[in-house]
Formats: sequence, C-alpha cells, structure tokens
Amino acid sequence: MSQHLDDRSEIQAFVTETLLDDVGAIVVRVDSTGSRIIYGRSTERITGYNRRELASSNWLDLLLPEARYPDLRAVMTKLQASESDRPHLQPILMKSGEERAILWTNHLGGEGDPFLALTVGIDDAEHQAVVRTLSERGGHALLAAEIATAQVSSGTSRQMLTRVTDSLVRHLGAAFARIWTLDSTRKVLELQASSGMYTHIDGGHARVPVGQFKIGMVAAERKPHLTNNVMIDPRVSNPEWARKEGMVAFAGHPLIVGDEVVGVMALFARKPLSDATLQALGSVADMVALGIHRKSLEVREKTLEEKLRQSQKMDALGRLAGGVAHDFNNLLTVIMGYTEMLHASLPSADPRQAEMKQIMQASERASSLTRQLLAFSRKRVVQATRVDLNEVLRNLSQMLQRLLEDNLKLNVVLGPALEKVLADIGGLEQVVVNLVVNARDAMGGAGTVRISTSNVDLVPRAGSGLEDLAPGRYVELSVQDEGCGMSPEVQARLFEPFFTTKERGKGTGLGLSTIHGIVRQCRGGIEVISEVGKGSTFRVYLPVAPRGAGSQAPAVASGRAGGAAHILLVEDEPAVLQFAKVALSGDGHHVQTATSIAEALEVARTSKDPVDLVITDCELGDLTGRELIHTIRRLRPSVKAILMSGSPRRGEEPDPPGTLEDEVLEKPFSGATLRAKVRSVLSRAHRQ
Repeated sequence: MSQHLDDRSEIQAFVTETLLDDVGAIVVRVDSTGSRIIYGRSTERITGYNRRELASSNWLDLLLPEARYPDLRAVMTKLQASESDRPHLQPILMKSGEERAILWTNHLGGEGDPFLALTVGIDDAEHQAVVRTLSERGGHALLAAEIATAQVSSGTSRQMLTRVTDSLVRHLGAAFARIWTLDSTRKVLELQASSGMYTHIDGGHARVPVGQFKIGMVAAERKPHLTNNVMIDPRVSNPEWARKEGMVAFAGHPLIVGDEVVGVMALFARKPLSDATLQALGSVADMVALGIHRKSLEVREKTLEEKLRQSQKMDALGRLAGGVAHDFNNLLTVIMGYTEMLHASLPSADPRQAEMKQIMQASERASSLTRQLLAFSRKRVVQATRVDLNEVLRNLSQMLQRLLEDNLKLNVVLGPALEKVLADIGGLEQVVVNLVVNARDAMGGAGTVRISTSNVDLVPRAGSGLEDLAPGRYVELSVQDEGCGMSPEVQARLFEPFFTTKERGKGTGLGLSTIHGIVRQCRGGIEVISEVGKGSTFRVYLPVAPRGAGSQAPAVASGRAGGAAHILLVEDEPAVLQFAKVALSGDGHHVQTATSIAEALEVARTSKDPVDLVITDCELGDLTGRELIHTIRRLRPSVKAILMSGSPRRGEEPDPPGTLEDEVLEKPFSGATLRAKVRSVLSRAHRQ
C-alpha cells in the first residue's frame, strides 16, 4: 500500500514539475508548516539556485532583507490584506546577489484546499517582453487587416498603396514608409506612395534606377535589406541626415509576384525593429506585391474593355464612312466626268469656263474628303511598292519646311541603312505631311519639329496602342513637337473621324484618322506619347517589306497605244456606267456594258468579240470585282483588268498591300484619267 502511495506521489511531482516548466514561473505554496518553493526548472533559471539548494531553502530567504516576514502569521496577514489575483512587483535576491524584479500574484486557498495560499512569480522583464510581443502581434494583425481591406477597395493603385504606407507608419511606429513600383521597360522604380514625415512623391527619390542606391539594390538583388544600425550601414548614402533625424532602423523589401519584381517597399524607424516586426514585414511585402499585381490586372482589363469599345465604335464609324464615301464617289465621278466634257466642249473665251472650273475645283475638294474617309475606314484599295522612307522624306523636305511658320524649325535625322517598307508612296507622303501639320498647329508658332527614322525590333508592350502588332522587324517614323501636348481624354479620341480640338473652321478632324487608316492598312501601328504642356511624339511603325514584294508600277503611257480594244465595262450605278462608256467610246474603244455579275458573265461566255480588258467596280452584290475577274479569266485567261473605286465590298477587309495583281482606278475619276489608265494597261499588254 505504501509503495503505491509513493508511486503516486512521484507521478504527481513529475506532472507538477512539467507544468511549472511550461508556465515559466516560481510557485510558492504556503501551508500550516510554512512557505515552500515548488520546484520547476524555470525556478532554477530565474533564481540561479539548483534543485537541491531550493529544496533546503525558504521562500522568504529569496526576498530582500527589508521585505522578509518574521513568521508564517505575518506572511498570511500580508497575503490576506493584499488583493487576491492582483499582480504586484516584489524583487528577489538571485544566487549571484543581484536583484531581479518579479511580478507576483497571490491566490488564497478556500475551504477544503490543502494550502493556505499560492503565490506565483514571473520575471517582470520577461512579462514586459511578452506584453510587447502581444502588442506587436496585435498591431501586425491590424496592419494585415487594413492592407487586405485596401486591396479589395475601389480606387487606383496609388490610392491603395498610400493606405498601405499610412498603416505601416501607424502600426509599426515607422518614421516614414514608401512604396515604389517597377517600370520594367525602363528598369526604373517609380515612387507611388509616401507616408509619415515625408508625404511627397516627387523629388530625388521619385525615380530610382534598378541597381542604384539602397532602394534600387533591393530590386536588383531581389532580397530584403534590413538593419537596426543605420548609422554604420554602407548603403545609407546620407548618414548625416540619418544622425540628424535619429534614424535607427531600415527595412527594404522587394515586392515579387512569381518571378517578377513589381516594386520595392521600404521604411525608416527611430527605434530598432523586433524580429517579429521584421518577420511581419516579409508577409506584408507579399500582400502588397499581390495587391499591385491585382490592380495592374484590373487596369489592364479595363484598358482592354475600353479598347474593345473604342475598336467597335471605330469599326462602326469606318463602315459608315466607307459606305458613304463609296456612294458619294459614284456621284462625284459623274459630276467630274460630265463637267470635264462640258469644259472641253466650250470655247476658251466662253464666260462659262470660269463656272466650270469652280465646279471642277469643288469636285476635287470633295474627292479629297472622300479619299480621307476611305483611308480612315481602311477601305482604300492601293498598289503598294517597296518604299524607302528616307527617300520619301528627302523628297518632301522642302515642302515640309514651307509648311512650317517662320519661327518653327525642322530637324530631320534619317537612320542609316533603313530597310524598305511595303506601302503606297502617296499614302506615306500623306502620313508625313499630316503629322507635320499637326505638330505645327500644336506649337503655336515657336519650337522645333523633329523627324527621325530607324530600324527597330519591336516587342509591343501593354498600353502602347501596339498590342495587336506581331513582334518583329519594323521601320519607325517619329515626329516630335514641343507643343501644348494632350490630355488622356483627348488621346483616347485622337483617331476618331471629325474629332478635333481646333477652332471651328480650322480643321476637318480627318487628318489623324486618315493617318490611322493608312498605317493600319499597311499592317502597321501608331504609338502616341503626350503630356499636357510637354509636347507630343507620334511613332509610326511599319513592318519591313519581304524581299521581292511589291514591284514599282510602270509609268502611265500617253497617247493611244495598241489601237482600239474590246472592253467589258461592269458597273451597277447607271450614271457612272453611261459616263465611262461615253469616255471610252470617245477614244475609239468597243465597249460592252453590264450592270450585274450575271450580265458580265453572260457577255464573257457568249460574246463572239474578244474581251481585251475588263473594267469593273469593286462592289457588285454577292461577288467582289476581283472575284468577277478571276471567274472571267477561267473563260478568257489573257484578259486584262482594271478595278474601279477605292472601296472593297462592305464589311470585308481589303487585301494586304502588295497583293493586287490588277490595276486600280480610284473613284472619283475624270474621263481623261480613265482613258490614261486604259492606255497604260493596253500598252503594257501590247508590249508583252
């Protein structure tokens, strides 16, 4: 029986010691026999006495001499007079003779308890450390919660990051905190948010190159830089400033998502940063990096949605513009054609000649407007050749200088060994002229227009307006002005037809939309860089022409070549058909007409006369003019062809530049132009 009790006592002693070790405190039991320290290894650590020494000592012996009690009754009187469970400080003497502050808590025994009182003492320094740790962890939890809230709230990336830096200062006691985001294209960190003693985001730290200064090194090395001794840190470029401001700690963290650095987060503090805070900053950096990445995706998604809406709007406008221009060109062809005939039939002294010239000039102006509409809608059929852009600029240089006012300068820098592009020379000239005129109007009479060309390997980046271009080799044409610049709102509508910021009567709003259409038809793109008050730069990118593509068209022949020809004229607009027949018949040609695909194919199948040349409109119901020509060539392989009009079938993209096998005659045209084009085609056929 006694052996059983001894075993139970040993078990209880073991359990008690184990619990005390976990608690990390001195536990004193006061009963009728006196006060006794209940052993635990934490007691050895706190007092410096070993187990044997503690077993033979009295708790009262640990107290300072002036605080010791004469007997058990005095102890109980003191304990009963004190508030139970209320901590109070009372130092002890360690074995080394040093004093150690202990925070004691008394627990009086109740009825049936085997003790009169228990008093538990913990190291006050450890207690204060625990309190600080708990306080820090509470602050870290609030910091994490505020950052999470900032990330899901509406607002810009800069607003989100400002809320983050505010929280860092408030919960970590930082002197100031800052966050930069990385412009990966230019390898520069751009300051987005700053809180604390500095709230500005401009100045010397607004843009930090990667690899320079302590911030740039954090991004380059992709690892944190932490120190609690700023004054001797070699990366602190201004230790005098740190000493003056009392800076002690610095923490800089790279903001990384996957393998991509998206920014840097940094803070200075006037007190050391604890291990818990440094660990928390690592988690905060991860949260902030994800927030930046998420905001970036949101901006990109909104940009793509806006580009889609803009593209749909521009496409609708293009369809409308192309359709209107096509129909209007038919009317202009008739007006210009018969006006030319009437003009030629009048004697030179006839007073009506002046009125005829006015009609012809007005028709030319209307024709110019329709060509711009077709260029905008990318429905202008062109014959492209391999073009040296430098040569185009050399030929235009004198005219461009005349376009500028006296106080404006022109600076042209032509890139060496410029590769050729596949384009219509007239279209390229129009692009250059329109961009220079736009630059001139933006500068208000003073400054320099800079034009440059170069070969580039283009990798389109998000937000540049070039996202749909394939990466590869391009020729860049840059036109830069020193004018008033443009707001983002203006830039968003820049290429819309009839949109203009000029005064009423000083612009049609078709200049830039025309440029856009010409460039896109060449499978190129335009990037616009502009800021209000800081000028604008237009960068036109044209793909390099493949070798052997787009040979130069021969010059137009004059005079009647090859004699009269048998011509099949296909046009569904009766007035245009009649005018063209009269014009061609007047040159001695035999003309058969058709107003539909079916009629044209019937003539091609049944006519006993040869068909030397087919002249057809581009739009013919279910088939295009080109498809009609291909069908006729199955019946008559040697037939030559001319396509009238600058517009393919509505809703259909034109062929890429340089793929046309046939001559093109843009509407509106005069009788002389029509006859000259026919002579050119027949002359070439005759020589072959």
